Amino acid sequence: SSGINAEWPLRPGTKKNDLEKEIRELDSRQKQYVEQVDELTREVKSLDVQKQEELSKITELKNNFEAIKSKRTQLQDSFAVEEERIKDCVRTMKGEQAALEENLKTLEHKVRH
Repeated sequence: SSGINAEWPLRPGTKKNDLEKEIRELDSRQKQYVEQVDELTREVKSLDVQKQEELSKITELKNNFEAIKSKRTQLQDSFAVEEERIKDCVRTMKGEQAALEENLKTLEHKVRH
C-alpha cells in the first residue's frame, strides 16, 4: 500500500532536518486550521447573536401587533357603546319633541277656542 503507512516510520534516505522541516510545515498547517476554526466559531457566535436580535425584534413586532389588535377591538367596542348611547339620546329627543309638539297643539287649540 502507498501513502504514509508505506513510508513509516522513516523513508529510506530521510534526513533529520527533512523531518524537522515537515514537522514545522505540519505545525504551521495545524496552527492555520486552529485559527480558521476560531474564526468560524466567532462568526457562528456572531450569527447566533444576530439571530437572537432578529428573533427578539420579531417578538416585539408580534407583541405590538397584538397590542394594536386589542386596542382596535376596545375602540370598536367603545364606538358601538357610544353609538347605542347616541341612538338612545336621539330616540329620547324625538320623544320629547313629539311631546312638545303635542303640548303646542293643545295650547294652540286652547288659545283659539
